[in-house]
Amino acid sequence: MGTHTEFLFTKRYQFLRTEWDLHKSFLKINFSRTKTWELIQSFFLLKISVLCS
Repeated sequence: MGTHTEFLFTKRYQFLRTEWDLHKSFLKINFSRTKTWELIQSFFLLKISVLCS
Protein backbone atom coordinates (compact mmCIF):
# COMPACT_ATOMS: atom_id res chain seq x y z
CA MET A 1 0.00 0.00 0.00
CA GLY A 2 2.72 2.42 1.03
CA THR A 3 4.78 1.73 -2.06
CA HIS A 4 1.80 2.40 -4.32
CA THR A 5 1.15 5.78 -2.72
CA GLU A 6 4.85 6.61 -2.90
CA PHE A 7 4.85 5.62 -6.56
CA LEU A 8 1.90 7.91 -7.29
CA PHE A 9 3.53 10.71 -5.33
CA THR A 10 6.83 10.44 -7.19
CA LYS A 11 4.97 10.31 -10.50
CA ARG A 12 3.09 13.44 -9.52
CA TYR A 13 6.27 15.14 -8.35
CA GLN A 14 8.09 14.36 -11.59
CA PHE A 15 5.14 15.69 -13.56
CA LEU A 16 5.01 18.92 -11.57
CA ARG A 17 8.74 19.34 -11.91
CA THR A 18 8.65 19.02 -15.69
CA GLU A 19 5.69 21.41 -15.80
CA TRP A 20 7.68 23.92 -13.77
CA ASP A 21 10.72 23.50 -16.03
CA LEU A 22 8.58 24.12 -19.10
CA HIS A 23 7.04 27.14 -17.43
CA LYS A 24 10.45 28.54 -16.55
CA SER A 25 11.83 28.09 -20.06
CA PHE A 26 8.67 29.65 -21.48
CA LEU A 27 9.09 32.65 -19.19
CA LYS A 28 12.73 32.94 -20.22
CA ILE A 29 11.81 32.89 -23.91
CA ASN A 30 9.09 35.48 -23.39
CA PHE A 31 11.41 37.69 -21.36
CA SER A 32 14.16 37.65 -23.96
CA ARG A 33 11.60 38.24 -26.69
CA THR A 34 10.21 41.27 -24.88
CA LYS A 35 13.71 42.59 -24.31
CA THR A 36 14.58 42.29 -27.99
CA TRP A 37 11.28 43.87 -28.95
CA GLU A 38 11.99 46.80 -26.62
CA LEU A 39 15.43 47.20 -28.14
CA ILE A 40 14.01 47.15 -31.66
CA GLN A 41 11.37 49.70 -30.73
CA SER A 42 13.83 52.09 -29.12
CA PHE A 43 16.14 51.70 -32.11
CA PHE A 44 13.36 52.66 -34.52
CA LEU A 45 12.25 55.54 -32.35
CA LEU A 46 15.82 56.78 -32.33
CA LYS A 47 16.03 56.53 -36.13
CA ILE A 48 12.73 58.37 -36.54
CA SER A 49 13.74 61.16 -34.18
CA VAL A 50 17.04 61.56 -36.03
CA LEU A 51 15.25 61.68 -39.40
CA CYS A 52 12.67 64.16 -38.17
CA SER A 53 15.11 66.58 -36.61
